[in-house]
Amino acid sequence: MCEYCEKRKELKSGNFCGSATMRICGKYMDIYGDEKKFNIFKRIYQPSFDIKFCPMCGRKLEEN
Repeated sequence: MCEYCEKRKELKSGNFCGSATMRICGKYMDIYGDEKKFNIFKRIYQPSFDIKFCPMCGRKLEEN
């Protein structure tokens, strides 16, 4: 059982002064963070990536 893809545990980033956080929701990896530190080009940058496998355990992800 993977904490990240099954229990939606968050992972803190080493970049952006530790203000970014990653979480897997279904088959998407959402990245978000502190708006004051995560501001790029005067926009809040919060990407979401469509992924097929969990980057931590390698399990194939399905859409929930």
